[in-house]
Amino acid sequence: MATAVNTLQRSLNSRTVIAMVIGGIIGSGIFMKPSLMLQQLGSPWLLISVWVVAGLLTLFGSLTNAEVAAMYPETGGQYVFFQKMYGNGFAFLYGWAAFAVFNTAGNASIAYVFSEYANYFLQLPRFNDATERSVRLYIPYIGYVFPLANLGVKMLTISLISFFTLINIRSVALSGSLQRLLTVMKGVAIFLLIAGIFGSGNGSFSHLSETVTRNESLGLTGAYVAALAGAFWAYDGWNNIMFVAGEVKEPQKNIPRGLFIGVTACILIYSLVNLSYLYALPVKEMAASDFVAADAATAVWGAIGGALVALLVMLSTVGAANANVFSMARVTYAMGQ
Repeated sequence: MATAVNTLQRSLNSRTVIAMVIGGIIGSGIFMKPSLMLQQLGSPWLLISVWVVAGLLTLFGSLTNAEVAAMYPETGGQYVFFQKMYGNGFAFLYGWAAFAVFNTAGNASIAYVFSEYANYFLQLPRFNDATERSVRLYIPYIGYVFPLANLGVKMLTISLISFFTLINIRSVALSGSLQRLLTVMKGVAIFLLIAGIFGSGNGSFSHLSETVTRNESLGLTGAYVAALAGAFWAYDGWNNIMFVAGEVKEPQKNIPRGLFIGVTACILIYSLVNLSYLYALPVKEMAASDFVAADAATAVWGAIGGALVALLVMLSTVGAANANVFSMARVTYAMGQ
């Protein structure tokens, strides 16, 4: 047993920690949520404030968790924390819930978004309508699901998770290097999106002074809280680094530093991305948009904008998928120990 416990080495440096934090946070949320949040708030400046406030609260929460990780720098993240704080029974329930529901479902959902956008370029195979609907399963409180629907997208999703799993089995260092590469590529792509929109001249900062009629039933406080919930979803993923605390070099120093730098960078990125959307689109158009990033890019660059955003979302989600696979398997590993 002692040999098994010691198989995972402290091989992750500060750059990998930062890459995991940023890579885990920036997924698909920033490309989907801003339009709904603008509908709820009605004001561009309130929209920007929500992303800053949610980011600061996330930063405070992450640094609080970093204190716990510094006390217990072990592989397993929240499973280990709950075990130390509340005992084996509570940790056991958390670990099995993570394995059976939310960690595995989170991995699948992020990889599925990648596959859906890959379908924009690849035209993945699928059955005809009748065949897709020939097999169905009923899930209580959800309804019918169709396992054969979008089979090509689902197979690519499974392949992507399997690929990252094999890399993680092969080498922690290799997976960390891959995460750094994917995060750098994601950062460059987002920078080019922001710089391209602002540098195009095909927008206006006067959009920031516009407003849109919001749903008054929630009240301003209720609308702000609802918008915060959307922003928190987009900031989720910062705690991935906690799961691999036992493999981080000098964890008492590198985990808090990585969280501070990573979350702060995401606050800046999210604020600039939202400003670029508001620059490219009038407020009413942005609030009505289903795919705000694609619409903003199309407004600036024309038809090619949609393809560029599809590539950006693919880069973003593939980095988040690797970060999730990399970290979340550690809960099951810790339970096994």
